[in-house]
Amino acid sequence: MCDLIPLVSETFTFDYRKYIYGDDFMRTFTTIASIIAGIFIIYLGYLIRVKKMLSLIIGYSDSTFYGDKDKYAKRTGFTAIILGIIVAAMPLVVFVFGEGTIHIYKYMIGVYVVLIIIMANYWRFRL
Repeated sequence: MCDLIPLVSETFTFDYRKYIYGDDFMRTFTTIASIIAGIFIIYLGYLIRVKKMLSLIIGYSDSTFYGDKDKYAKRTGFTAIILGIIVAAMPLVVFVFGEGTIHIYKYMIGVYVVLIIIMANYWRFRL
């Protein structure tokens, strides 16, 4: 009777993805997903910086903008490109330095996004 308890508890922790795909499937999937997300963010930064598509910026309105639109587009696009590079480079950094760097990377991206929000509002109203 005691032999059945470990078998029952093992069935509840069974991960079918590891059985079907293996551990490498999830690593490959997340690597490809972060590279695609990084490339998409870089592309949005390009559209903002080079093509001056300021409508892609959340909260942007011509009627409430008080600064130089060219400077704002260049700076905001540049910061989006930097964020895209950081996101796309994450799998390489994890591959080189190990899985422990993921936590550091998450905090870096979070701090970077908060700084960008603050700087974007500063650039919008001070230029």
